[in-house]
Amino acid sequence: MGGEDNDTPQVDKYGNPKMQLGYVGQAKGMEQLLRERGLFVQGMTPDGTKIKKKTKVYLGDHLNMKLTLNNCPDYKSERTALETLAEEIGVVVESSPKCHPEIAGEGIEYTFAAYKMDYRKKNTYCSRTMHTRVLASLDVLNVTTIRKCCRRANEYMRAYLKLPVETTQIYEKIESMKEESKCHRCALDFDTSWVKQLFVK
Repeated sequence: MGGEDNDTPQVDKYGNPKMQLGYVGQAKGMEQLLRERGLFVQGMTPDGTKIKKKTKVYLGDHLNMKLTLNNCPDYKSERTALETLAEEIGVVVESSPKCHPEIAGEGIEYTFAAYKMDYRKKNTYCSRTMHTRVLASLDVLNVTTIRKCCRRANEYMRAYLKLPVETTQIYEKIESMKEESKCHRCALDFDTSWVKQLFVK
């Protein structure tokens, strides 16, 4: 007696029933997936790192959740939503290597870099005219510019194909570009001088 009825729904201060969140329909976390597969190791972190004395320290591959899951056979063979859609319409999707925008697509990153540089020149930081400026910057992407960007990406592809497999120093020089730029996702970050030449008449 005097106890609270457990069947009475909990309500907030406005009298509305509180939402009861459960596990049904919710996405699983990396730890749960690893536990189900028997691969979880005590001390694991999402990226295998831990802060020790204000310094990020890598604990090792065996404590890296993301790396462990990526090495699972079903994860390696899993198709992305884009690949599944492309397969349904009879198109083949070929992904370029990660962190190498200089060889992405048919020079798509160089094309975007040219567009971004033109937009920055015209940028007035006014939200009301932003849409107009975005459309105006698209004019720079004419056939000539796009072909130049495509040629630039193809030059990198041919250079990489000529690299001898046993050579490591050249590879290290190429990979150092990733360290020079924080994001390394846009050609404008690491090949600014070449993009500027696109605007020289």
